Amino acid sequence: MRQGLCFLSLTVCLTCLNTAFSQEMSVSEKPAFDASTTVLLPLDGSLAAQTSGDALPAVTGNARFVPGRFDSAAMIAEGGIALPKEYNSLLDVNHGSFEFFFKAPDSKWHLETHTFLTNNLTHCQPGYMRLWYWSDERSLRLDLHLDGDCGYVTCRMPNDTDWHHIAAVWDCRKGYSLYIDGVLCGPKAITWAEMYLPPDAQKIVIGDSVGNAVIDEVRLSKAARKDPAAQTIACSSFRQPAQVINGRTLTTVGLKFTNQSDEKWSVSGDLSVVDYYQNPLEQKKGNLTLPPGQSQNISFEIPTDHAGPYLRIRVNGIQTSGTKKKELVDEKIVFVDALTGPRLQLDLNGEWEVCDGDAMKMTLPTPQAKWEKIELPHRDWTWNKVHTKWFRKRIVLPSQMQGKTIELKLSGVRFRADVFVNGQSVGDQDTDQMPFAIDITNVVKVGSENELLVAVTDWVSLVPPELKSRYAEVGIFNTGPGGQPFIRPHGTMVSPGGIVDPIFIEATNAISVDQCYLTPSVRKSSLTAKTLINNRTNTVKKVRLDFSVLDKESSTLSSKKEVVLKPGVNEITHVMRVDLSKLTLWQIAKPFLYRFRAGIAIDNQIQDQMDVRFGFREFWTDGPVFRLNGQPIRPVYTSCIAYQIPGLASVVKDWYPLKRYLGSCFNAHINLLRFHSEPNPILVNDIADEVGLMIVSEAIHATIPCAYNWSDPRLLENFQTYYPRWVHREFNHPSVVIRSIENELGFLLPRSGPGTNVGSEQVVKRTRNGMRELGRLVKKLDPSRPIMYHGSGQNFYDVADIYNVHYPAIGGSHHALAPVSSRWITMPISLYGYPKWKWDHQKPLVIGEHDCCLAATPAHLSAIQGNDAYVEDWQTLAYQTHWPISVENLRSDGVTVISPWNPLYPVIPIVDEKYPNVKLFKDLLAPIVTFVRESRSGYFGGRQIGRCLTTINDSPSAQNLTVKWQFVLEGGKTVGPEEITFVLQPTEIKKNIIRFSLPSVASPARARLQVETFADGELKHTTGRDFELFPNTLPKLNLSARYGLIGPATDIWSQLNVPVKVLDVKNIDLTDIDVVLIAADAKPLKNLEPTLETFVSKGGRIVVFGPAAATDYLPVKLDPVKSEGPVSYADDEDPNKRITIEYPGSAVTRTFPRCPDHPILKDLTKNRLRFWREDHITAEATFVKPADGISRTIIDGGHAMDQAALVEIPVGTDTGQGLIVLNTLPVLDLFDDQPAARILLGNLLQYVDTYRGSPLKPLGILADRRSEMTRFLEALGVEFFCLTDRLDTIKDFSAYGAIAVEADEKNLEALARHHDVLDQYVRNGGVVWVHRPQPQHAAILNKLLPVPVEIKRLVPYAPIRITNRDLSAGIVNESLFWARSYPPYCGPTDVRVATNRIVAPEHEDVLVLADPEVLVTMIAGRGRWLIDQVAWESEYGERQRAENFVRPILTNLGLRFRTNLPETRTVDPGYRAIDLAPLCNAPLVGGLWGSAELGIKKLPVGAQVFKDAQYTLVDPKTNADKGCVAFYSAKHNPSGTKQVVLPVDRKAAGVNLLITSLWTSSLSVKTPILNVDIDYTDGSRDVTTVCIGRDVQDWYQADPASAARHPAVVWTGPESPQPSLYQFTWENPNPERIVRSVTLRPADSDGYVVLFAASTLDRLPGGPAERFIIPGAQ
Repeated sequence: MRQGLCFLSLTVCLTCLNTAFSQEMSVSEKPAFDASTTVLLPLDGSLAAQTSGDALPAVTGNARFVPGRFDSAAMIAEGGIALPKEYNSLLDVNHGSFEFFFKAPDSKWHLETHTFLTNNLTHCQPGYMRLWYWSDERSLRLDLHLDGDCGYVTCRMPNDTDWHHIAAVWDCRKGYSLYIDGVLCGPKAITWAEMYLPPDAQKIVIGDSVGNAVIDEVRLSKAARKDPAAQTIACSSFRQPAQVINGRTLTTVGLKFTNQSDEKWSVSGDLSVVDYYQNPLEQKKGNLTLPPGQSQNISFEIPTDHAGPYLRIRVNGIQTSGTKKKELVDEKIVFVDALTGPRLQLDLNGEWEVCDGDAMKMTLPTPQAKWEKIELPHRDWTWNKVHTKWFRKRIVLPSQMQGKTIELKLSGVRFRADVFVNGQSVGDQDTDQMPFAIDITNVVKVGSENELLVAVTDWVSLVPPELKSRYAEVGIFNTGPGGQPFIRPHGTMVSPGGIVDPIFIEATNAISVDQCYLTPSVRKSSLTAKTLINNRTNTVKKVRLDFSVLDKESSTLSSKKEVVLKPGVNEITHVMRVDLSKLTLWQIAKPFLYRFRAGIAIDNQIQDQMDVRFGFREFWTDGPVFRLNGQPIRPVYTSCIAYQIPGLASVVKDWYPLKRYLGSCFNAHINLLRFHSEPNPILVNDIADEVGLMIVSEAIHATIPCAYNWSDPRLLENFQTYYPRWVHREFNHPSVVIRSIENELGFLLPRSGPGTNVGSEQVVKRTRNGMRELGRLVKKLDPSRPIMYHGSGQNFYDVADIYNVHYPAIGGSHHALAPVSSRWITMPISLYGYPKWKWDHQKPLVIGEHDCCLAATPAHLSAIQGNDAYVEDWQTLAYQTHWPISVENLRSDGVTVISPWNPLYPVIPIVDEKYPNVKLFKDLLAPIVTFVRESRSGYFGGRQIGRCLTTINDSPSAQNLTVKWQFVLEGGKTVGPEEITFVLQPTEIKKNIIRFSLPSVASPARARLQVETFADGELKHTTGRDFELFPNTLPKLNLSARYGLIGPATDIWSQLNVPVKVLDVKNIDLTDIDVVLIAADAKPLKNLEPTLETFVSKGGRIVVFGPAAATDYLPVKLDPVKSEGPVSYADDEDPNKRITIEYPGSAVTRTFPRCPDHPILKDLTKNRLRFWREDHITAEATFVKPADGISRTIIDGGHAMDQAALVEIPVGTDTGQGLIVLNTLPVLDLFDDQPAARILLGNLLQYVDTYRGSPLKPLGILADRRSEMTRFLEALGVEFFCLTDRLDTIKDFSAYGAIAVEADEKNLEALARHHDVLDQYVRNGGVVWVHRPQPQHAAILNKLLPVPVEIKRLVPYAPIRITNRDLSAGIVNESLFWARSYPPYCGPTDVRVATNRIVAPEHEDVLVLADPEVLVTMIAGRGRWLIDQVAWESEYGERQRAENFVRPILTNLGLRFRTNLPETRTVDPGYRAIDLAPLCNAPLVGGLWGSAELGIKKLPVGAQVFKDAQYTLVDPKTNADKGCVAFYSAKHNPSGTKQVVLPVDRKAAGVNLLITSLWTSSLSVKTPILNVDIDYTDGSRDVTTVCIGRDVQDWYQADPASAARHPAVVWTGPESPQPSLYQFTWENPNPERIVRSVTLRPADSDGYVVLFAASTLDRLPGGPAERFIIPGAQ
């Protein structure tokens, strides 16, 4: 009875931890001056400081005081708050913390680097300290430099303007770390000897450069303040060796409690020990007191003969210290021994030793091996290039095992185990993480020490032996190693290795139970036991089998059976009838577990007993739903990948956090969890059994990382042995209710050859059939669980019990049709290459994943959100936007299971609605809901409308429901409330149609339809829809033009007082017409093209109404967006009625104002341009957004906003005064129904009535004629003139629409010399466009600009957002989204977009056109100075996006394009081919290109002309199948050519090389990839390099269309993957010299070049810019 403890069995151990502790941080409270504080600056209106020193001088600094987090706070001026030198001792670099509250003023604050605290030592000087914001990485950073270690830690900084608590903590005995809002986010574990700094060494400054941020409550402390989330009392488990006393195995186990604080804490509560079968073994109550830094052990002596593999020790208590009170809840598992009875068990888990091995040589570790301690089971995320590790444990087997069969049981090893006992090999197996046993009877020594060695090999064991040495040199993390090497099963996480599941030694008699597989059936009231019994004798044995089901230790069910056992393994199946009324069923969140005991007796002598834990439950499919124990259910389902599960690396150590995590799934209604694409540690299944969480177990990952070699027959052979082991491993776990055979193989199977990772048609067929057979095998082995193929669609529906699809879509721009696209389940659609599939409701339908790729890039989301999709966390915005659309509609249409990806992504410690995605998921998947189907919001007041209210009951019981609704107009007027009452059974759905009249309004007014659902009077769900009502009035127009109409007459024109003359298309006369309105089918109008072209060239205006169609009759041609044909979906009110969308690939439900200031868009907001029709369609058919520079898209939509709904095109080569407007929005059809249609039509008529265009002008360019900027603009087709070195000759700059300047010292100095004339040019309406000035150019630039600017460094951390104002009108944000990686997981915008930004003061003449400021205009008179920082001219990977950024600017500048001018050559270059045939070393197809179906297919050979350049390509058929020269790469092409010498021996103006590259996608722009040396006959040499980006790209591009726009591309393959060949030209600087040869050598170790042809040029071809006489020149 010590320390006031009342425990009957207690061992107390007091241990001094000898650790300095401090107070906690003040994360949410105003900090106080406590014993640890050295300086406290409250900043409450002054810089007065509280300090721990006596009579210290006041601090100095300049600050402005503003409202703070507590009272007032400070905006600290540049230079910060300097602490006098007397304060130096108050900052100890060995122990301390620095904390404060912080608030950023705006998002731009994060673009600059800022310093919060510095002691101003020299960087890397021991003791140097700096806490600062690192803008490059958008991170908070703490530098604390030690002797020989210039280290730091970082932590992601919030990008908002909220208050945040910031803290840095350091301790030389532990390390240093960062906290934001009390959450540890940047730890570095390190120790150092205490550093001494002289008294005057430091100069401490707080807030040295924090911009205009607000700082409050600064506190400096002399000790490392505690992590507020850290446990005050830590618990750990222990176990002492088992003993046999009085014929029982007794094991002492317990918990160790450690006080980690600097205060005395008391603990009171309950401790209990529970065995594996959930039987309570011992429970205690009491309390203890722990002084700071001390520990106490509480122990129990437990009999463990029948306890199972482990015990669970629980603590549920309260810890108190004074007035402080915290929960103390924890649970630990302790593996135990069983040393009495017929079956003995010795635990081998816990402490082992580990050292590195060699995957290529399975030799025992040498005495010099470096062993480290490790706790098993354990899972390492990667072993990098080690691949094999040796695990060692020394064990003594108890004497009770003498004479028995002794087996080593490994429950799970990733992925191969080689086992040695006492230096002798006893067995090996490619385990694939499945259990296996090895008989070690003959090598182990009972009663003596034995050395057990297990060599574990990671993923390298998955490759065939012939490739092992190659891949042994590769280290990976999580993903695949490149190529397709694997012939053994793997999951999503490839790299993790280790002994991941428990290890035991088991000793049994000669006749024993090997396995027992239990199948409970609720429908049959039976329990079937399939028992495998091993008769190791050489004779037949007659035995009695005793079967019993135990609840705690009492028998609930028992049965006996006499059988005869042959030598070897005997399979015995026994069916036991059960009385369900006497059993407790395993239910969701209400699990109940039983012990099943299988015994063997001979002559009433027990030979063996095996205990198995199981739950009595049955899960099956019933048409479109599932049933659990007979109850119909539609589970709430989601997936988790291994890295998302907290504690998976060490399940034993993190048992309770993992159990809490799985149990918290119910917080979001999740009751069915999929372990994504691989078996998790078996202990995770144990936890799921205990919390009542249903599990989908999945065998393999078939697609990502696409590493299987499906062409190798060994792969399916290995699957044949793997799948039975997978089935048996989890057979007795009641939580496992569904088996998923694989993940997403169906995405690969419909195709063969290019574009698939499977292979030829023969391989595809063999794979499909093989996987079908595996499904049948799994069902045969375990008929009690339904199977599905996750995300593989119709490929396996003949075998699967469940339909499962991933990412279904109706084709075209799928998200552009939301919410219509979410009705796909009622449409026959094409999936996985199978046409016209529609759910027949014969099996449950599981949408296993959807809406993930919506968040892959902002482009997908832009179809719904427009430019607003381009925010930093677009993934969360995507989920929050689209999940309500898809989930509501799919649930309303009765889909069995819906799994939006993913509320648990990426990693959360617990499923809690404080996480936005979890909260949304929980709300959408609530068991009782009512959804409003329709989303249209704009109506004229006074009309009647209807709405479908769909109510769903997915609760486990029948519900008495009431749905209440009312329509509330802004200001208080209402329709309703009304209510509907009915009863719904579980899984039933009811649709109620309500109709009501909208109130009349005098002006636009907002309203809301509110819907509430009650069950037995309790509110269960609320929802609604927003509306905007309009008065039914006509727009007031002031028209003066003369109108002609082609198309049927309508009274719309008379209502609007438009003077319309109906035109006869057969005898058309436009002499007295100013505006032609075309509202007819375009097909009969083709013969009008000459007439209409003449009409607009003279200033006429044409407006075309209606869905996009061919524009052959117009002088400017636009292409309609392609559509796959009509689709139809079910009508809610009449199931026999279908609603048809004629052009699903071209139609859009939402359109966006791309030029919001345009007169056509007056009073038309984003919300008014969506859901025009009752079927939600706004534009039925749209145009492909024009790629020329003449047109301007005013309204767009679709994926990446690449569909044009309203386009204007100025027409006239010189005048530009004609106009064509193509409008696809149904303004005529919906004139009387949709208010926005009426507004748009009025705006459109008023605009064309007054339109008077301006003459189009050329562009002047101040840049080198062959610069990247010039080449880029030339490729766009803008008419330009090079003004470099010619400005002195220009007397009239008004001839140019704009002057574009490549910013360098020379060009800017030239501008400065002509400042006066250029300033006048701008003030008269001209534009000077300065491209990419650098920081050093600011001084000279400011001599030119009307408002001074700074050029500052930029690291984009979020997509760049365009304002669409002024000269940026028409630009979509997608044009500047140059991702760092490809879907489905893209990083933020790459730094290559822009490296600088333009910082200008707020001024009425300054227009910031992008955020961050990479595009700025300054108004001067009637003109503009335009400055941009976007590196569009040097972007090759995203060339099309770069063009889409520049093109609208050129259009807004009113420039003339020469797209129709022929490209005439001024000289004949005189090409001469160089013979490459003797040098070729690679084929054009197969080999280095990957599979036999991949390569440069359809490349013409022999004499060819590519973009005017002549080559002779080698024909592989006549050259031993060699058609190209592949250069050396150490990593990817070690057999490649290291040097090629091309003979020339003649004069040449240049040399052309026809090339491409491989393995270069990851290389940065301007990386040299090929060295080119040109040797002259006189011994001189010229050198150049082929560089990535500028000269060549990777042959395989994710976006071939964009790749083909690269200026160096001269040929693109017609077949997938549409490879590109590039032309590299060396221009001879010494054309008078004879070139002897050209030598080519590789320049990179990863990527390499492939050469197809080479030729010399006698003369260089002339460029287009040389054709023109310079306008305005003297």
